[in-house]
Amino acid sequence: MIKKILKSILIFCSILISLFLLLIIVNLIPRNYIKNNVKDSLYYFISEGNFPKIKYAYNYVLDNYTDSLMINTAYSVDSNKPLESAMLMRRNYRPNENLKLKNSGNDEMPIYDLIQSFNENNDTYFQYQRYWHGYMIILRPLLVFFNYKQIRILLITTIIILSLILVYLAYKKIDIYASIATLFMLIVSNFIFIGLSMQYSSVFIIMLISSIYIITKCKEKNDKQMFDVFLVIGMLTSFFDLLTTPLLTFGIPVIYYIVLKNKENNLSIKSLLKVMIAWGLGYGLIWLSKWIICDSIYNTGTIKEAFYKIFLQTNSTELFNVTALKAIKRNFSYINRPIILFAIFTVVLTLINKKIIKMNILILMLGLLPFLWFAIVKNHSFIHARFTFRDLLITLFALITITMYNIKNIIEAIKQQNLKVQE
Repeated sequence: MIKKILKSILIFCSILISLFLLLIIVNLIPRNYIKNNVKDSLYYFISEGNFPKIKYAYNYVLDNYTDSLMINTAYSVDSNKPLESAMLMRRNYRPNENLKLKNSGNDEMPIYDLIQSFNENNDTYFQYQRYWHGYMIILRPLLVFFNYKQIRILLITTIIILSLILVYLAYKKIDIYASIATLFMLIVSNFIFIGLSMQYSSVFIIMLISSIYIITKCKEKNDKQMFDVFLVIGMLTSFFDLLTTPLLTFGIPVIYYIVLKNKENNLSIKSLLKVMIAWGLGYGLIWLSKWIICDSIYNTGTIKEAFYKIFLQTNSTELFNVTALKAIKRNFSYINRPIILFAIFTVVLTLINKKIIKMNILILMLGLLPFLWFAIVKNHSFIHARFTFRDLLITLFALITITMYNIKNIIEAIKQQNLKVQE
């Protein structure tokens, strides 16, 4: 038992150190190397605005607001102080200039800030140190060669390829029912358009890669190894994401995990709880590690600030007075029709099937996780519902999966009945 714990600790520390070093290395890239592509990117932000809508994508809004913030952060790096830049994650910052630190507020205009930062007209800068901003490992090297439009094309291509691989592997390694469920989930997610926002892409790509890994390697891994797999998935989610839809990287892969375990007749609540704890530890501890490292080196008060933000996002205050029900209703409104439709299918087909299957119960419980998340992180979920609603893809995928396997059981029952008649 002690050896297993020590191994998990070693994996955690190794991944954390590796990611930390990569973040420092990419901060060595001088801003002059990315200047031209940042300049070219300004055109797209100015012409599109903060939250442009996609004409052929239902309820889909791009997040240029955050994407411009991300590029500003990448551009504001002081390559002569890569560790400091990795820890403090400043934007609107001009190295070696006497600028005043300003607290982030509701008056932020990231696109305008990026323009000011590029033109060096800014006299204040911001720090966003409570997140790791792991996307910088990808973004800064890409900006050396590509502008924002070209990065979008790369992200879209990556997501489409990974999605097709996932659908194929679900069919090849599991069955046609898992493949159809995957395809439905991806279509409703508007996966073709996800790559148009860098902000949305990180979690979605981690979810796709994690799901592919689970499908291909689950049979070869024991429970302890799967614990470490979900530990790493949780770590990567926390490192690369800015609190968009973190549950996706747990909920979707773990549904595949349940289906595969059930197929092997090796499904247990104990093993499910283990991977849930593993993901939670990976997600929470790597975030906490950033706060501790930042405070230890630069005394920024990051721990205090982070817990204050957690309080704001989870409690009713004069500034944020949102109930759990309001948060749930607002997020549910973005994707209610497909969820209601498959909920009806699930109920009707379960009644026809007349079987309460353990796998379906566990998957259904997972489908409720987003509602629990919205209820707890209610203020954040209400304010940012334009992207947090995508956590409900877990609910949708759970219902579609249950529907498909109810259909499978009904078809098999009809076949058996026909065989008995023929005999």
